Amino acid sequence: MYADGGAFDQFAGKDGSMSLDEAKKMNDNFRAMVGKSLGTKIPGYTDEEFKAMYDAYDNLTPKKEGITKESGRRSQRIFDWLRDHRITD
Repeated sequence: MYADGGAFDQFAGKDGSMSLDEAKKMNDNFRAMVGKSLGTKIPGYTDEEFKAMYDAYDNLTPKKEGITKESGRRSQRIFDWLRDHRITD
């Protein structure tokens, strides 16, 4: 995903920062590929849901416009930590 020339680079463009439209294109492509491999169609998000997710990623690097590799990697570390530190009864 974040390797040089990987999925992020393919959709982020030359500036290395992913706009909302670029992020939607990547998500649409990902859902289509996974859906094809599973033999089903994966539903998308509403515009409001996608914008909220985009803003969360974008705010991880507030001094830069759009989603950067840095914010993507940071978000993955957050998700990994949450997965590994699941609170249970």
